Amino acid sequence: MASFALSPELRSRVVSGAVMAAFGGVCVYFGGIVFAGVTAVLTVIAALEAMAMFGVNSRPLAVVLSVVAAIPALSALHPTLSVEAVLPGVVVALFVAVLLLRLAPWRAALAASYIAIAAAALVWLREGPDGLAFVSGLVVIVVATDICAYFFGRAIGGPKLAPKISPNKTISGALGGVFGASGLCLVFLLALFPGLVEDRLLSVILLAVVLSAVAQCGDLLESSAKRRQGVKDSGDLIPGHGGILDRVDGFLAAAPTAALMVMAFGTSGLW
Repeated sequence: MASFALSPELRSRVVSGAVMAAFGGVCVYFGGIVFAGVTAVLTVIAALEAMAMFGVNSRPLAVVLSVVAAIPALSALHPTLSVEAVLPGVVVALFVAVLLLRLAPWRAALAASYIAIAAAALVWLREGPDGLAFVSGLVVIVVATDICAYFFGRAIGGPKLAPKISPNKTISGALGGVFGASGLCLVFLLALFPGLVEDRLLSVILLAVVLSAVAQCGDLLESSAKRRQGVKDSGDLIPGHGGILDRVDGFLAAAPTAALMVMAFGTSGLW
């Protein structure tokens, strides 16, 4: 069994994580321009980190590409625009700038598009039916997956999940993340939104399992990109956590997946 003594690094992670959770919870609760605005700012920061990671040496160009990536998140609030209409145009513009004009490596356009899609999906979900319950549940799933995977992996150990990509991740941690996040999400939703989920417990659990697994895939994808580029963290903005991109990697995969599921089945069909 591994020891769980609070090292200085772990204490820093806990404090930073608590601050981020509180701030994120407030933003999700208020929704509207507060949530969209904060999401857009985080999109710009995450995209700037991705630009640096993939070798975009021109700071002005990196800023322009990152700001463009944030446009779809803000478009969800416009009375006459829709994310579905704006997002494809933004993705095409990013690839035209990078591939045709040869302004940056192609991976930079892919990363900016990936971040833009996830940010737009988050705002779209929050502005949709049952948006507060759905997005707050998604936040609980992604955050709890990360925490539970860490502690289950440390406590149980065992075979590695993807040793060439992320040597510290274990299969026991991945499974612990899925089951722990699913249970915590169910408890959270029953406590705060019982009328929405009390008759759909199995659906909520299955949805949480899928999104938790997808969030871990997003984590592995970013770890693979960092390993390929030879960097440990995407940045150093958050003490003990690295950069913004390091903290939102699970959301980048889980949010678009959740949005696609809502488009296919509706929130009532999912829970």
